[in-house]
Amino acid sequence: MESMSVPVWLRLLLLYGHLLLCAYALHAVLKTDWRVLRHRIGPRSLMHVHRRIALVLAGLWLSGLAIVAIDLGGDWAQIAERPKLLAKLLCVLALTANAFVLRFYALPRIAALQPMPPAELRLLAVSGAISTTGWLLAAFIGLARPMAEWSAAHTLGLVAASLGTAALMAIRIGPLLLSRYSALQASPPSGQRPEVSPPTPLVRH
Repeated sequence: MESMSVPVWLRLLLLYGHLLLCAYALHAVLKTDWRVLRHRIGPRSLMHVHRRIALVLAGLWLSGLAIVAIDLGGDWAQIAERPKLLAKLLCVLALTANAFVLRFYALPRIAALQPMPPAELRLLAVSGAISTTGWLLAAFIGLARPMAEWSAAHTLGLVAASLGTAALMAIRIGPLLLSRYSALQASPPSGQRPEVSPPTPLVRH
């Protein structure tokens, strides 16, 4: 049995940690989305989850860049010749930018529990949709080996189409979800105690 070199072992360990971090992030994001849809999470919990996912995202950046450095031998110019890698980097950049939007724009407004105009609510919905779609898409690209043979136009087009579709659906469905939340606030199911204190309605006409 041929022994593996140190760089191979190092890459294997980095990849293993990278996969664990990605799995944790997906679990946290999807679980939080489910709790939001069921109206069972408050602003403090959302901020706590966001902080944890932000740390995970930082870990993914570090481990991912280390793996890329090993694969490319330090020749970063080769990134332009790898469309799949470019697509994944674009996803992670979108997630990073959206994390700042969530931290400094969306979450403070949710925590304030103040009425917001429909346009602002749609923007919050778009930010949430980009977060979920970005994480799912980044994981898919990482696992989809056939995408290594795709052209740059196809891979980058997939990213743009996925994020764009998610944003459009959020704009369309956001008001409907808001109506459901308002109905739950007005008349919670009998015999059921909410896990969090119900916030004030978010719509300002």
